[in-house]
Amino acid sequence: MPRKTRWENYISAREKGFDVSTSQRPEYNALHDKNMRRYFENEAIQDHLWRTGQIDRMGRVIDLEKNKSKLRIIEKEFSTAEKKEVLRRKEEDEWREMVTKLRMQQLEGAQKMKKIHQLKQDRIINEEITAIAKEAFGISDNSTKTRRVVAVMGKGANQKLHRNNEMS
Repeated sequence: MPRKTRWENYISAREKGFDVSTSQRPEYNALHDKNMRRYFENEAIQDHLWRTGQIDRMGRVIDLEKNKSKLRIIEKEFSTAEKKEVLRRKEEDEWREMVTKLRMQQLEGAQKMKKIHQLKQDRIINEEITAIAKEAFGISDNSTKTRRVVAVMGKGANQKLHRNNEMS
Protein backbone atom coordinates (compact mmCIF):
# COMPACT_ATOMS: atom_id res chain seq x y z
CA MET A 1 0.00 0.00 0.00
CA PRO A 2 1.25 3.40 -0.79
CA ARG A 3 2.15 5.60 2.04
CA LYS A 4 -0.20 8.47 2.74
CA THR A 5 1.17 11.84 3.37
CA ARG A 6 0.20 13.89 6.35
CA TRP A 7 -1.97 16.12 4.18
CA GLU A 8 -3.87 13.17 2.70
CA ASN A 9 -4.48 11.77 6.19
CA TYR A 10 -5.82 15.16 7.28
CA ILE A 11 -8.16 15.41 4.27
CA SER A 12 -9.46 11.85 4.63
CA ALA A 13 -10.17 12.46 8.34
CA ARG A 14 -12.12 15.60 7.48
CA GLU A 15 -14.09 13.78 4.78
CA LYS A 16 -15.04 10.99 7.19
CA GLY A 17 -16.28 13.56 9.66
CA PHE A 18 -18.59 15.22 7.13
CA ASP A 19 -21.75 13.24 6.31
CA VAL A 20 -24.19 14.93 3.92
CA SER A 21 -27.03 12.47 4.51
CA THR A 22 -27.42 13.22 8.22
CA SER A 23 -26.38 16.83 8.17
CA GLN A 24 -29.09 19.25 9.36
CA ARG A 25 -28.41 22.33 7.36
CA PRO A 26 -30.56 25.39 8.08
CA GLU A 27 -32.91 26.56 5.34
CA TYR A 28 -31.16 29.19 3.25
CA ASN A 29 -33.02 32.38 2.45
CA ALA A 30 -31.10 34.89 0.37
CA LEU A 31 -33.31 37.71 1.65
CA HIS A 32 -31.77 37.22 5.12
CA ASP A 33 -28.18 36.83 3.87
CA LYS A 34 -26.13 39.83 5.06
CA ASN A 35 -23.79 39.46 2.08
CA MET A 36 -26.71 39.86 -0.36
CA ARG A 37 -28.05 42.98 1.34
CA ARG A 38 -26.50 45.39 -1.17
CA TYR A 39 -28.10 43.49 -4.05
CA PHE A 40 -31.57 43.55 -2.52
CA GLU A 41 -31.36 47.29 -1.79
CA ASN A 42 -31.52 47.99 -5.53
CA GLU A 43 -34.85 49.69 -6.40
CA ALA A 44 -35.56 47.46 -9.39
CA ILE A 45 -34.95 44.33 -7.31
CA GLN A 46 -37.10 45.71 -4.46
CA ASP A 47 -39.89 46.44 -6.94
CA HIS A 48 -39.67 42.90 -8.29
CA LEU A 49 -39.69 41.40 -4.77
CA TRP A 50 -42.73 43.49 -3.87
CA ARG A 51 -44.60 42.44 -7.07
CA THR A 52 -43.86 38.76 -6.35
CA GLY A 53 -45.04 39.12 -2.74
CA GLN A 54 -41.73 38.47 -1.01
CA ILE A 55 -41.52 41.86 0.74
CA ASP A 56 -44.09 44.41 1.89
CA ARG A 57 -44.29 48.12 0.97
CA MET A 58 -41.85 49.01 3.73
CA GLY A 59 -39.24 46.56 2.42
CA ARG A 60 -39.68 44.02 5.22
CA VAL A 61 -39.36 40.36 4.29
CA ILE A 62 -42.67 38.50 4.41
CA ASP A 63 -42.34 35.16 6.18
CA LEU A 64 -44.41 32.73 4.11
CA GLU A 65 -44.36 30.10 6.86
CA LYS A 66 -46.12 32.47 9.25
CA ASN A 67 -48.64 33.54 6.62
CA LYS A 68 -49.47 30.09 5.23
CA SER A 69 -52.75 29.91 7.14
CA LYS A 70 -53.81 33.26 5.73
CA LEU A 71 -52.85 32.12 2.25
CA ARG A 72 -54.85 28.90 2.66
CA ILE A 73 -57.91 30.87 3.72
CA ILE A 74 -57.61 33.16 0.72
CA GLU A 75 -57.05 30.21 -1.65
CA LYS A 76 -60.09 28.45 -0.17
CA GLU A 77 -62.21 31.58 -0.65
CA PHE A 78 -61.07 31.79 -4.28
CA SER A 79 -61.88 28.13 -4.93
CA THR A 80 -65.30 28.55 -3.31
CA ALA A 81 -65.98 31.64 -5.40
CA GLU A 82 -64.93 29.79 -8.56
CA LYS A 83 -67.26 26.88 -7.73
CA LYS A 84 -70.13 29.29 -7.13
CA GLU A 85 -69.45 31.00 -10.44
CA VAL A 86 -69.39 27.66 -12.28
CA LEU A 87 -72.73 26.69 -10.67
CA ARG A 88 -74.23 30.08 -11.50
CA ARG A 89 -73.17 29.78 -15.13
CA LYS A 90 -74.50 26.24 -15.32
CA GLU A 91 -77.88 27.32 -13.91
CA GLU A 92 -77.95 30.26 -16.30
CA ASP A 93 -77.22 27.98 -19.26
CA GLU A 94 -79.95 25.55 -18.15
CA TRP A 95 -82.40 28.44 -17.78
CA ARG A 96 -81.56 29.78 -21.24
CA GLU A 97 -81.97 26.31 -22.74
CA MET A 98 -85.36 25.90 -21.04
CA VAL A 99 -86.54 29.32 -22.25
CA THR A 100 -85.33 28.55 -25.77
CA LYS A 101 -87.18 25.21 -25.80
CA LEU A 102 -90.34 26.89 -24.53
CA ARG A 103 -90.13 29.58 -27.20
CA MET A 104 -89.56 26.95 -29.88
CA GLN A 105 -92.61 25.00 -28.67
CA GLN A 106 -94.71 28.16 -28.72
CA LEU A 107 -93.47 29.02 -32.19
CA GLU A 108 -94.15 25.50 -33.47
CA GLY A 109 -97.64 25.62 -31.90
CA ALA A 110 -98.37 28.96 -33.54
CA GLN A 111 -97.13 27.66 -36.90
CA LYS A 112 -99.26 24.54 -36.51
CA MET A 113 -102.35 26.61 -35.69
CA LYS A 114 -101.68 28.85 -38.68
CA LYS A 115 -101.34 25.82 -40.93
CA ILE A 116 -104.57 24.29 -39.56
CA HIS A 117 -106.38 27.59 -40.10
CA GLN A 118 -105.02 27.80 -43.65
CA LEU A 119 -106.11 24.20 -44.36
CA LYS A 120 -109.62 24.99 -43.08
CA GLN A 121 -109.78 28.07 -45.27
CA ASP A 122 -108.59 26.03 -48.25
CA ARG A 123 -111.23 23.38 -47.53
CA ILE A 124 -113.98 26.01 -47.38
CA ILE A 125 -112.78 27.50 -50.67
CA ASN A 126 -112.64 24.02 -52.26
CA GLU A 127 -116.18 23.26 -51.04
CA GLU A 128 -117.44 26.54 -52.45
CA ILE A 129 -115.76 25.83 -55.79
CA THR A 130 -117.25 22.32 -55.78
CA ALA A 131 -120.69 23.70 -54.93
CA ILE A 132 -120.45 26.28 -57.72
CA ALA A 133 -119.31 23.61 -60.16
CA LYS A 134 -122.22 21.33 -59.13
CA GLU A 135 -124.63 24.22 -59.53
CA ALA A 136 -123.24 24.96 -62.97
CA PHE A 137 -123.86 21.35 -64.01
CA GLY A 138 -127.24 21.20 -62.27
CA ILE A 139 -126.25 18.84 -59.48
CA SER A 140 -127.93 19.71 -56.16
CA ASP A 141 -126.39 18.63 -52.84
CA ASN A 142 -127.68 21.14 -50.24
CA SER A 143 -127.55 18.78 -47.25
CA THR A 144 -123.80 18.17 -47.51
CA LYS A 145 -123.13 21.83 -48.18
CA THR A 146 -125.20 22.91 -45.19
CA ARG A 147 -123.43 20.51 -42.84
CA ARG A 148 -120.00 21.64 -43.96
CA VAL A 149 -120.76 25.36 -43.77
CA VAL A 150 -122.35 24.96 -40.33
CA ALA A 151 -119.36 22.99 -39.12
CA VAL A 152 -117.02 25.75 -40.29
CA MET A 153 -119.11 28.83 -39.50
CA GLY A 154 -120.97 27.74 -36.35
CA LYS A 155 -124.61 27.16 -35.32
CA GLY A 156 -125.79 30.70 -36.12
CA ALA A 157 -124.93 30.05 -39.75
CA ASN A 158 -127.28 27.03 -39.79
CA GLN A 159 -130.32 29.28 -39.11
CA LYS A 160 -129.25 31.75 -41.80
CA LEU A 161 -128.86 28.93 -44.34
CA HIS A 162 -132.36 27.59 -43.56
CA ARG A 163 -133.81 31.08 -44.03
CA ASN A 164 -131.96 31.49 -47.31
CA ASN A 165 -133.15 28.08 -48.53
CA GLU A 166 -136.76 28.88 -47.57
CA MET A 167 -136.62 32.15 -49.50
CA SER A 168 -135.34 30.58 -52.69
